[in-house]
Amino acid sequence: MEKMCLVFMPFGDPIGYAAGHFNRIFDYIIIPACRAANVNPVRVDINSETVKSVISANMVLCDLSSANTDVRYAFALRQALDLPLALIKDTKTAVDYTLMEFSIAEYDESLRIDMVQQAIDSVSYALRAGDRGEASLLKKLNIGGDYLPSASASYTSSFVYTESVQEPVIVAPPIIYPDFVGDALTERDIEKLKAGDPLYHTTHGKGVIVTIKIMAQDKMANVQFENGVKLLVLGTSGIFRKIIE
Repeated sequence: MEKMCLVFMPFGDPIGYAAGHFNRIFDYIIIPACRAANVNPVRVDINSETVKSVISANMVLCDLSSANTDVRYAFALRQALDLPLALIKDTKTAVDYTLMEFSIAEYDESLRIDMVQQAIDSVSYALRAGDRGEASLLKKLNIGGDYLPSASASYTSSFVYTESVQEPVIVAPPIIYPDFVGDALTERDIEKLKAGDPLYHTTHGKGVIVTIKIMAQDKMANVQFENGVKLLVLGTSGIFRKIIE
């Protein structure tokens, strides 16, 4: 079953960013990166109802861009409990000394079409590394042992450590594609694509290729979807799937 990845990132429009910027980062970088890492992204905000989810989620991705305090709170919870975690940020956001010891994947916030696939690969790698525990500061510092509490631990006012009934792990339902959707496009499938070919995009749905062109080393396509024409990189991240005739 596919793992769930909670995504904590800025909401709204922080000062210095265009309107809808982080919605586009989620749609065009984080979603395909999560698909490539075989996790199901769920974007959430920190509140009293989601704190338990932060602890019980299979994976958490924190976008530290714009120094959002809620994102840092989620990051601190996961790091303190030594749970799988991936950290990313845009190249616009400076890393302060408190984050120097952490592995943080960077992406180009300009969303230039020729940089998107590189950003997807970078974030996907960070997710896989985080799942292997490579983002753990405690392991880097050789700190650990039986005295570290588990995520299900609770404490009394006298600081006596007790085990509570473990909360059920939140598991995201598997992605259910429409009946007309087939397997993910392979590199060979992408090489054969031409104008007029139908395909399915995991975000935009069913579309038809209008034009194809090569930019640098990437194969680009203008694809007509119900919500308009999109210029997309035809990569093998699993975000494009076949249409069953």
